[in-house]
Amino acid sequence: MKGILQRDLKVPQDPLPYFLWFSLALGLLPFLGLTGTALLVLLGIALPWAGLLLSRGPSSPNDLPPLPAWAMALFGGLAFCVLFGGVTSQDRWVAGDEIQGGMLALELSRGWHWDLFRTFGEISTVQARFASLLFKVSDSASFNFFFPSALFALAAVGVGCAAARCFLPRNTSLVLAVFLALQYWPLTLARLHYSVSLFLLWECLCLLCLGRFLGAQGPSRPRWAMGLGLCAGSGWVGFTCWPVVSCLVLLIALGDLWKKKASGWGPFLGLGSGLGLGLFPLLVAILRQDYGRHILGTAIGPSIDLSQQALVIFRYIGVLLGGTSEGLCLPAYGGFLSPPMGALFLLGTVELWRGRANPLPRVLALGLPWLMVPGFLTHGVETMRVLGVLPFVLVTCALGLGRLLSSFPRTRREGGLLVLLALLSLLDLQKIFAVGMEKAPLPEKRTYHRVLRDLSERTGPGYLLTGMDPHETDHSLTYFSFPFNKAWNPGLKARPAAWLAFVTEGHYAAPLSARFPSLRWVTPPGGTGAAPRRLLGILPLDPSLETHLKPWVDYYGFQQGWDLKLMGLADGAWFKPVLEDMKAHYPKVPKDPFLQSCYFEKLLFNYSRERTFYPEDRSMDRTNYGGVLKAAFEGSYRNEFLCQKYGRLLALEGDLEGAKRAFREALRSRPGDAWLLQQLRDLEKGVDRP
Repeated sequence: MKGILQRDLKVPQDPLPYFLWFSLALGLLPFLGLTGTALLVLLGIALPWAGLLLSRGPSSPNDLPPLPAWAMALFGGLAFCVLFGGVTSQDRWVAGDEIQGGMLALELSRGWHWDLFRTFGEISTVQARFASLLFKVSDSASFNFFFPSALFALAAVGVGCAAARCFLPRNTSLVLAVFLALQYWPLTLARLHYSVSLFLLWECLCLLCLGRFLGAQGPSRPRWAMGLGLCAGSGWVGFTCWPVVSCLVLLIALGDLWKKKASGWGPFLGLGSGLGLGLFPLLVAILRQDYGRHILGTAIGPSIDLSQQALVIFRYIGVLLGGTSEGLCLPAYGGFLSPPMGALFLLGTVELWRGRANPLPRVLALGLPWLMVPGFLTHGVETMRVLGVLPFVLVTCALGLGRLLSSFPRTRREGGLLVLLALLSLLDLQKIFAVGMEKAPLPEKRTYHRVLRDLSERTGPGYLLTGMDPHETDHSLTYFSFPFNKAWNPGLKARPAAWLAFVTEGHYAAPLSARFPSLRWVTPPGGTGAAPRRLLGILPLDPSLETHLKPWVDYYGFQQGWDLKLMGLADGAWFKPVLEDMKAHYPKVPKDPFLQSCYFEKLLFNYSRERTFYPEDRSMDRTNYGGVLKAAFEGSYRNEFLCQKYGRLLALEGDLEGAKRAFREALRSRPGDAWLLQQLRDLEKGVDRP
């Protein structure tokens, strides 16, 4: 092996053919099957890349050509428009897990709490706290959601350029700023509320402090050491992959301190004290909130399947260059790097190898795999786990761009740089705007929002009661309806309500329509049949009807609290505290059959989940919750759907006679139903499975 590495392989050195070939190969990857992908990666990418890597080429260029002032102004203006354009648009939509950051901001705007981490993924609440302050001055849910991420992304461009200037020449640093502003991966972070744009800003701050610390002399060195420790310890404000970034910068700083021991203990003390200050809130959260459940739940264990984990690692690498079809937070198509950017990255890795005698290429070469470790050591693919590698990837691309331009005639390098930057930016912008980064929302949510928004513009605000369906986990309609929803917006208290709307399951349509003749139903797109899965009901309000429906609004106040608590629970946390709260509030639930039905379904759903996932909790049984469930069921509409749910629960808990009564009651509405008849036959035989 040593002889191979020392051998001067005779391969072409002109980077332009390699750039074109790598771009073509990476562009084809998303369209090939498994066999074709393997052959292309091995023969079309790995083989020429290895040949270039093991050959002796010319020395690396010191810097890229300069960017004219007008070009920087053009790229800067374009970046500003892309980041902040549409932050107030009511047509931008985010759904699923991403909207949880917005709901946290709504929760904090109503009452401050000191939980540093919330939701299933234990995300930091720092960015949500910033957004909650915006709700004090603005009713625009879209602005309050998208503006903080755009602001942090813009700040990351400036801080990242300043950090690069500590290690790289001026022109290369400016090109890196263009990449941070207009490349696809950073742009996606500016369109999410997951604290990921704040993470990128934090990482750039760490690198800036590291660069200033390494270059500091005299009295300023302990101060920069303390700043570096504070930044490295406060990575919890961003995303869960922060420890690998902190470890890397701290190891570099400690290595520098060891070399310069003559400078005294001041820098050591500064670094340690800053690190302690940064970590202190995290340590409090670990003790107070039992932080770390999600990290432990996603990490691999001793029973790891090595072949499966190798596939996970391959997919993480693939999501950078060619894309993968399995995982979370994936690009719209292809990889996070466009094919030309991926080709520059491959050329840049060759430059790292050839410059390995210098400290910076060595750190970059070691940092690239190290910063991917949070993804490599977890189950499945979730691209935000490897977010820390982003600045290192972009620096490597900038080095590859320098190698490519070195093959151009000197008089054409500046023009070539402008053309290439424009081409790379247009490809990534096309990917953002032609396909979009936001997850495709549930069509019904967006449809319901537009219907209610148009209604509020004509008649004024009203009440929107969401979450009446117990299975609801997507809070996008709740969040984006804030400007016209009196149930959430305290600024609308003085204005009369013109309507009351609610989203519920289709089987409630018949009894509610009989009860409220003026009730209008909106079906989801493509919804057919007598009872679609979910419906939006809209009731025009007059003073008498508003008084009659006041218990609905009061009950929704309880439900808001339950939904927020459930959303804030970490991975693996018990639902029992929420269930106890629901049980304690039952006497306050109005004796309205619809509200009793909603309460029954929500309590039953969460009780069943707790019984399924935490059977060791002996307090979760019929003795403690059976009475409340029975009372709510008896006060509900008791239609065939509710009878089936209650019957299945009773059968699972061994109350066979109660289950028979529930199934027989369901048969009155659906005589001859084969499934119900089979359940009754099984129960008659003593089989206690639904």
